[in-house]
Amino acid sequence: MRIVDSLRGRNPKLISDMNLFVRELHRITLLREEIWLAALSNMQNEVTKRFKLLEESIRSTEQNESLTTDEKAHIISEKREILLITLLQRNNRKNNWILRMKQISPLLAELRNTDIPIPGIGGSDTPVTIYGIDEGTTILPTKTRPKKLSFIGNDGKKYFYLLKGLEDLHLDERIMQFLNTCNILFEKQLKSGRQMQYFARSYSVTPLGHRSGLIQWVENSVPMFSLYKKWQLRENIKDLENRSKWPPLVLKEVLLELMNETPKNLLAKELWCTSLNCDEWWSATQRFSKSTAVISVIGYLIGLGDRHLDNVLVDLRTGEVVHIDYNVCFEKGKHLRVPETVPFRMTQNIESALGVTGIEGEFRLSCEKVMEILRKGQEALLTLLETFVYDPLVDWTTTHETAVTNLIGYGVLFLLYDDSRLVLVNLKISMTASDTVSNVRNPALARELRQQLT
Repeated sequence: MRIVDSLRGRNPKLISDMNLFVRELHRITLLREEIWLAALSNMQNEVTKRFKLLEESIRSTEQNESLTTDEKAHIISEKREILLITLLQRNNRKNNWILRMKQISPLLAELRNTDIPIPGIGGSDTPVTIYGIDEGTTILPTKTRPKKLSFIGNDGKKYFYLLKGLEDLHLDERIMQFLNTCNILFEKQLKSGRQMQYFARSYSVTPLGHRSGLIQWVENSVPMFSLYKKWQLRENIKDLENRSKWPPLVLKEVLLELMNETPKNLLAKELWCTSLNCDEWWSATQRFSKSTAVISVIGYLIGLGDRHLDNVLVDLRTGEVVHIDYNVCFEKGKHLRVPETVPFRMTQNIESALGVTGIEGEFRLSCEKVMEILRKGQEALLTLLETFVYDPLVDWTTTHETAVTNLIGYGVLFLLYDDSRLVLVNLKISMTASDTVSNVRNPALARELRQQLT
């Protein structure tokens, strides 16, 4: 409070605007309607059980020979009305909800001409401040119901952010710092006058507390899953089966069949069709190969998991790959109910988009170069990683001891200091370069890795 009082004495309007801004964002992170929806969703299992009882009761009524047809129909109708079937239908997750800001926060809707800097927008002596907040608010149909907000800057431009709750965003913020440090190393190592070859695209993450924050919206990018979804819609493919209880052998057989049936060039075709000419297509393909190599190596170093296709975005104009949601990292994926064992995602569509040479061309050369650059700058990276220990994260507290023990067993992260505190340091960066080069250039090992990754 003393710090706030001191700052208020210097700039009272900024502190007043910021207090209102943060307080209201905290309040609308999870609306009352969303809390009720979550509670009703948790009751869905009970509703399903009741429906099964209703079906059994209907069969019993229909088999009762002492009742007439009209009596049976009347009894069955009454039972259905009691359970209010029409009111208990599942919520359609495909539809986005669009609300007016006045409905959820009149104070934010009336906010005008503030001194609050727009998060993550820098590079000048005069920061861009929030003039107002756009009226439309989109609620995305995911588990935590994040809200897409549009801030109007005093420069007249709109800046889009995702207000996310029920998650600790400090980890994402630290990972963005790690990516920015890697970009500095890339820029320093490449001394040629050409445009910088390697770059890990990052975005602004601003925690507003332990369980909420603002994430900068990634513009001009689409999730890879949307490419598959469009293909499924074109082919009129419907998922009518619940595969969660299928035996592993059947699942494997179905997976292989789906891989054969699904086109391998969906992503490659999108890059080709988006390009205006051959030069743009070649540039996009090269950029895709390099950015995929950069994020694959960095993801391997930090043990990044949960790389499903909604978390991998592609800028189809430039071919740049953007990864989002870094909540599962430092080998947390290996301790999930279904462990993640691959170092990074390299499926058939990604490999096809790398070009004619696949993983043996620009992608492989870029991986070697990126790893070489990061090893030369390992001191800066390891120093940055130490902050993860001194600033513990909420989402790690429940499994921290187990995770650290297992991580040491994998030989990924460990180092003991004299004060007996465990400091997480990425040993993957510190592996000897001679061993790595000999392994990478071993044709047999390259073929084996390719089989595992594809």
